[in-house]
Amino acid sequence: MGGNSKLFAFIFRTIKTSANDPKSKNFLPVLLSGIQSGGAPLLPLKEDNWTIGKLGGSNGLTIANMISDQYYQINGTPAIPYPKDPDPSLDLKDSKGVNKVIINGLENVYITDFTNYNYDAPGAAVTADIKMQFNYWTKNPAGLQPGQKISKLSLSAPFILTQNLCLSQNPDDATCIDPAAPPVQIVGEGTFSADITQLNFTASIKITVAPNRSGLNLAITKLTLVTTGDQAPQFANVDARLSNDSIFRDIISTLITNFMSAPDASEAVFGQMQDSLNGPDNINALTNTLNAQVGTFLDARLGAVTGPLPGDAGQQATNKVDLYLFDRIRYSLNNPASNWYVKTLLENYKNPSLNPFRPQNLTIGSFPLMAGINLSNVTLSNIVITGFPNAKVPAERMLLTPPTLQMTLVLGALNTTTATADFYASYPGGELRFGITVAINSVSLSSVITPGGDDAGTLVVTFNSIDFQVPAVDNMKITLSDQSDLGPVVQRVLNTSAVQQKIVAAIKSQFNNHLTDISNEVTRLTRAMLTQQLGGN
Repeated sequence: MGGNSKLFAFIFRTIKTSANDPKSKNFLPVLLSGIQSGGAPLLPLKEDNWTIGKLGGSNGLTIANMISDQYYQINGTPAIPYPKDPDPSLDLKDSKGVNKVIINGLENVYITDFTNYNYDAPGAAVTADIKMQFNYWTKNPAGLQPGQKISKLSLSAPFILTQNLCLSQNPDDATCIDPAAPPVQIVGEGTFSADITQLNFTASIKITVAPNRSGLNLAITKLTLVTTGDQAPQFANVDARLSNDSIFRDIISTLITNFMSAPDASEAVFGQMQDSLNGPDNINALTNTLNAQVGTFLDARLGAVTGPLPGDAGQQATNKVDLYLFDRIRYSLNNPASNWYVKTLLENYKNPSLNPFRPQNLTIGSFPLMAGINLSNVTLSNIVITGFPNAKVPAERMLLTPPTLQMTLVLGALNTTTATADFYASYPGGELRFGITVAINSVSLSSVITPGGDDAGTLVVTFNSIDFQVPAVDNMKITLSDQSDLGPVVQRVLNTSAVQQKIVAAIKSQFNNHLTDISNEVTRLTRAMLTQQLGGN
């Protein structure tokens, strides 16, 4: 189960799309290249050593036999692989502790999938698997922007190859001359480098809310590499060189090169890589780094939190991770320092501009002007609203109520919002035409919305209802441009509660008669905003 909301999954998938986009500021190779750990770049990944262990199978047997044959040719004494310990062993380490195991190009990555999403209610934790393919951009360079360079995936490492032999009467013997004698140990030390053709792995993650809602805790629980089958990594362009002075220099260099080029090497080396990556120290280091990066990312995209987050009274979402993210969004919408500040979002929207905003004409209907005179066919046309962005969305009036979202936009909450329009009305024997100005303060648009879609690119915002409310007549003050003749009378009537309710009803009707059009336009607007703020474009 995913809880009764999907906000984390939606945000992650939105970020995933941009993380794979070379034009985005979220482009994952660039972000990974910039990660610091302990004041130094995290990549390339460096390890002191990897223990590959015994090389069994046909490749191990080939290495053992070729070294024993070489021993015989050089020394003139037959030797066989030591029966008690016949397999060669390989360690990727430097006996002097100078050279390290280095994986280059781990920033060369593409996120292929986001799967197994689950919300564990008792643990208040989101779990999911992130599937990634490394060396992707080396294989798909056409997708990069001009001048973008990403290192290819490769491994360079010191190595120590150890083969135990024993002397025998004949090269084909199965027993040693002296079974009790210690083995003859052949040791070759050197370095090798190789390109890695591909690397596919899955990162299993767990996300919880930190105490006191101070952030998100993101933990990597397991890293699983594909080490077999068509997606298994393979070495290419292997170059092994012995550094110690050994009469076996050439043969061991050749054997290491051949071994690393064979499928067995992939399973052995990358199995060790998986064990190394899943070691407690590495998992903790990656988790700490990711936590810091998640915190930095949220602050960069939503704005830093410098005060208490909104309370959760009235919220109906059961997913605590989603609620935290929703709290961050509500905080950001009301934080002047955030790019999500409602006023900033509305001011920056230009397609079309919301300041000034030009809604459709309003048909008010009819109402009495004075004894014996009724106005009919009352309409407001050429409406122009200035200061539409002087609005806010109060955090306490924004509720996550899966599968819907409830929110209220308060117009004129920051400064007076002004509307101008042409007033028309007819009455027996004549008609009235005036220019009017409306000063709006803290009138509200309350909506019930059903959001859909897996990410910002597929988001669909459906408005189920819109309610327009004017708390009191003083919140919507109407002034006529012409104060002669009937002007003052019309102005006084327009500012009565009864007529304002007719205006409110007309506005409500217009909104609710155009819910589909409004849904389409808000979908377009919200997609653009989310893509810009979260998607990184």
